[in-house]
Amino acid sequence: MARFPDNNVTYQDIAEALNATRVTVTRLLQHLQEEGTVLRCKRRIILRLPNKLIENYSSGLY
Repeated sequence: MARFPDNNVTYQDIAEALNATRVTVTRLLQHLQEEGTVLRCKRRIILRLPNKLIENYSSGLY
C-alpha cells in the first residue's frame, strides 16, 4: 500500500499508487463525486460512506 508523506497528494500520486493514469483517476473521482461517494471541498477529497455502501462492502473487508 502506498504511503504519502504529507497531505498534499496529487492525482498523479494517486494514479501511480493505483498503477493507473492521471486521466483515469480524474474521471473516476468526478464519477464518484457525481454519485455522492466523495466530496471535493477546496483541495480536499472526502470519502463518504453511506450506510448502503457500508452494507454492500462490509463483508469483503474481513
